Amino acid sequence: MSNVGKKLNRDLWTPEAFNKDCGDKKNDLVNCMTGKTVPSQLLSSFWEGFEDVSKRLKDNDGVPMLLKLKDWPAGEDFATFLPDRFKDLMSALPLKEFTHRAGRLNLAARLPENFIKPDLGPKMYIAYGDGNHLEKGTTNLHLDISDAVNVMVHVGVPKNCDVESHNKGSQSVDKKLIA
Repeated sequence: MSNVGKKLNRDLWTPEAFNKDCGDKKNDLVNCMTGKTVPSQLLSSFWEGFEDVSKRLKDNDGVPMLLKLKDWPAGEDFATFLPDRFKDLMSALPLKEFTHRAGRLNLAARLPENFIKPDLGPKMYIAYGDGNHLEKGTTNLHLDISDAVNVMVHVGVPKNCDVESHNKGSQSVDKKLIA
């Protein structure tokens, strides 16, 4: 879906806002360079490193990790855990008959009681980007059990990074997409 982000309250979707509201919570993170889980980390360490490389968690060699926060919030209903963001996102989504949990054309919401219903979310996939490691995706190719709407709500350029190298990597991606 394009242009959904333009309808969102941008102040709700920044790393600073998430850090303020959820920084004291713990969650598993994934190091995208290795695919290994970094268990039970304070989310403040993730959010503070989102746009500042010097504040990122480091691996055993002292290298800042390329992290993602996967399927978050884990084990909790997004609508209950982050009610303001849930309302903001639901108000911005088009085709509400399909995209809302109780939408009349949302077939997953209409499954009979004897079926195991999929988690209708939303769930967030939040990851650091790095133009120097274009081969390291933050989400592997996969098949979802139900349809999904993906919305990019925030993009940040980290401080303390090699901007020239980062931009060079980004330009090569643009060239590949255009070709």
